[in-house]
Amino acid sequence: MNTKKGVIIHGEPGDSARAEGIVRALAPTILVLFICGICVGATLPTVKSVVGAVALAVSLVLLSFVARRNLHGLSSWFKGAHGEELAGFVLRGLPSGWHVFHDYPLAYRVCADHIVAGPEGLFAIETKYWSGRVTLNGGKILVNGREPSRPPLEQAARQAALTETLLGRRLPQPPSCTPVLCFASDTFDGPPAQAGEILICNVSDLNALLTGHEGHLTEDELERIVKSLEQKEVA
Repeated sequence: MNTKKGVIIHGEPGDSARAEGIVRALAPTILVLFICGICVGATLPTVKSVVGAVALAVSLVLLSFVARRNLHGLSSWFKGAHGEELAGFVLRGLPSGWHVFHDYPLAYRVCADHIVAGPEGLFAIETKYWSGRVTLNGGKILVNGREPSRPPLEQAARQAALTETLLGRRLPQPPSCTPVLCFASDTFDGPPAQAGEILICNVSDLNALLTGHEGHLTEDELERIVKSLEQKEVA
């Protein structure tokens, strides 16, 4: 935990994204390598060398394909982690009285990019580092006019709901949690917007959006929330 300009920071941004990316990239590659080794090892002692060479070549091509595909996925996860770091850097500019929890575990293999608590409320922030023009149209997020494969508004809403559920198990009166979708690449076209209960903004508008929110937490409520979040336990 550390502070800067009065804000209290808990954890480091992007750790889960990097770890998840490494696991997803390396595990299939290692599995394919293992299978290729078994196939080649079983083939070479019993057939002609030409057939063995063909089996080895096919195995290497397959391994190369899987490796390239998984490395591309690894790049995407690392890109996401970089976006979380950018948002984390900006959140360090929040004023005194605010707490920022990075990479917070909410459920099995589910982490909130950032949970932020302050006098103006409790927020779960889903961070995206996307290229292309991002717009809000008909209650949906579009990238260059097309829907992404994973709707980010649903992700933001789910993280806020899980935050409320987690605190509901620990506090007699759990607070409401406002979902925020933040674009760390500043690619959201327009000023901060809202889709239902979800706030949408570029990272350059993030702190102003949080501190200008109409919610309110008393000092006692904020203290109870922070102490509960500091437990960092997932049932």
